[in-house]
Amino acid sequence: MHDQRPDRTMLPITDIENIDLLNEAYLSTVTGRNVEIYGVPIETAQGGGIYCHKPTYEALGLEIPLTWDDFMANNAHIAAETDVAPIGQT
Repeated sequence: MHDQRPDRTMLPITDIENIDLLNEAYLSTVTGRNVEIYGVPIETAQGGGIYCHKPTYEALGLEIPLTWDDFMANNAHIAAETDVAPIGQT
């Protein structure tokens, strides 16, 4: 860990709530030379997207949604009019 220079590439998390609940064996892998505990904000670094099945949208006369409410309304319409699951996850 020390060779990676966590003080330059990661965020210090020594003062976050419940840090004392972390396992000691784990802490040794994320503690820098200056005794700071470091972490990386992985959840905010992930991207995502929503895909629409174009043939289903075209068959039902739906437009690509631009708001969450439109997206949910389209899903309800797809569920009511077809045997297709309106939302899938990978």
